[in-house]
Amino acid sequence: MDVRPDAAGVPPDAAPTGSQNERRSISEIVRSVVDGITQLFRQEVALAKLEVTQALSERALGIGIIGLGGVFIVLVVVYLAAAGVAALDLVMPAWASRLLVAVVCLALGAIAFLVGRRSLRTASGVERTTASVKEDLEWAKQQIAS
Repeated sequence: MDVRPDAAGVPPDAAPTGSQNERRSISEIVRSVVDGITQLFRQEVALAKLEVTQALSERALGIGIIGLGGVFIVLVVVYLAAAGVAALDLVMPAWASRLLVAVVCLALGAIAFLVGRRSLRTASGVERTTASVKEDLEWAKQQIAS
């Protein structure tokens, strides 16, 4: 294989010599660093999006399975109520057994509603986050003032 040097006498596959003409300018170096940081940031954002999407899809699957379990639990409650009605039919008129089971279900539903409402009213908010943001703002103001 015959490799001929160029007009300057340097073979085409020779390594750069590091002369002044081959060095990059400061602006090129800064631009290269900024481009690298920008690309890195974009890749990190893309990775975060991918991880969040995957985590949400896993959570959605879990929520769907819990919902399916809830449907089966509702069916169990309905069948238990029907069994209670059938058992009460042996000792009282049919209308009375159905009314009694309906009143018991209404009472249990009302209790669950009241407990849930109380839980929502006493749920904690974002007080700690609000206080932390206020502290950060005060610190930033002090830093700017000094």
